[in-house]
Amino acid sequence: MQAVVDGEFVVHWNKDNIICTNCTVSAVDSLGIPSGRLDVTRNYILARLANSHPDGGQVFFPPPGGRPFVMLLAPAAVGDDVRPEHFRAFYFDGTQGFQIAPGTWHNPPYFQPPAPVGGWK
Repeated sequence: MQAVVDGEFVVHWNKDNIICTNCTVSAVDSLGIPSGRLDVTRNYILARLANSHPDGGQVFFPPPGGRPFVMLLAPAAVGDDVRPEHFRAFYFDGTQGFQIAPGTWHNPPYFQPPAPVGGWK
């Protein structure tokens, strides 16, 4: 039997931490732990977690307003021995959604954080 689940995925910044809430499964990033944070230069996001769904895919639609975002994806073929070097960053301009195949390792979508006080350097 195949089930389809539909729900909202909320992403927001809390200072330098990115918080993602999957409203579909009532989970907040592994009990409220941020899924990433900015490094001290605010030029990079340090990813904290990744997951895969071996029995199902996932579809992401562009957010309201078409904000660009980046996804880190790794192939299912690496199995449970997934490592940082397996991941590749994919840029989405916010005009199209995409589908993740079953078993694909992924992070939540990373949107640009709000500009720091005084602007970007």
